[in-house]
Amino acid sequence: HNKKDCGYFARWLRVLGEDMLFRHHVDLVVQAHQHNMQRSYPLHDNKVTSRSYETPSTPVYVLSGAAGNRERNGSPGDAPWQAFKSKEVGFGIITVVNGAKKGERRLQFAFHSSANGTELDSLEITK
Repeated sequence: HNKKDCGYFARWLRVLGEDMLFRHHVDLVVQAHQHNMQRSYPLHDNKVTSRSYETPSTPVYVLSGAAGNRERNGSPGDAPWQAFKSKEVGFGIITVVNGAKKGERRLQFAFHSSANGTELDSLEITK
């Protein structure tokens, strides 16, 4: 692959897939491939819709591709939608639990360092 192909397919997927995710009320999209970790704020059409994860109206994106790479993990760069970014080698854990209130649901994602298990980032989406 090359960056030209990745950019082309990323735009294509955004055009075809993002509205479907929005229409079907998807809360969390977990992806990989970029050799780093990135987490967005709730996002639609490349725009942040909220800085809160409480009952977001648009999906949150986690790019969890930081499991390692023989060429080393790359720097995630900067984007206005990024809530967290890291090039540290690590792994993610997803947990779904019932909330304290009746009918409330919580979706949790935590990113841990592979070197020592330390939690480097976490989010909780409540609905």
